[in-house]
Amino acid sequence: MELEKALIIANKYKSILEPWCFKIEIAGSIRRKIPEVRDIEIVCIPKERQLARGVQRNMDFILYLYNLKPFYGSPAGRNCRIKLPEDIVLDLFMCHYHNWGYIYAIRTGSANYSRFILANGWCKKGLHGKDGELYDNSGLPLFVPDEDTLYKLIDIPWTCPHDRELLL
Repeated sequence: MELEKALIIANKYKSILEPWCFKIEIAGSIRRKIPEVRDIEIVCIPKERQLARGVQRNMDFILYLYNLKPFYGSPAGRNCRIKLPEDIVLDLFMCHYHNWGYIYAIRTGSANYSRFILANGWCKKGLHGKDGELYDNSGLPLFVPDEDTLYKLIDIPWTCPHDRELLL
């Protein structure tokens, strides 16, 4: 799908989900401004409330997404994949303030950039990623609230999203 058309659709769903989120941004190939887009990637921090038995996401957020019929993952989990009526797939990634920068950078991509630049960078520093978190060498999760923090942690300069296309 052409970038301009995909951006309109992405902004539509971002606007719909925004009231149920503390933070929400478009990532992936749209953020990198790739002319031909295969899917829409959105990263968000859903609003939650504290309950006696843990934390619960806003039910309107969850029900809206379930009504779109995810075919992978869950709106109550860390990610879900939905075939939108506009005939494009939405990959929605849910995170928290402490891992926003890590998830947003990885999901902006490209896949090769995330693997060969970002992941190699944190591996050289003795860090490792697992289950949506970045950990230090003692196994403690790191606070990565924004991309700038991630880039500083791995000692590489921040790269503009449209320069993150790494072709091998």
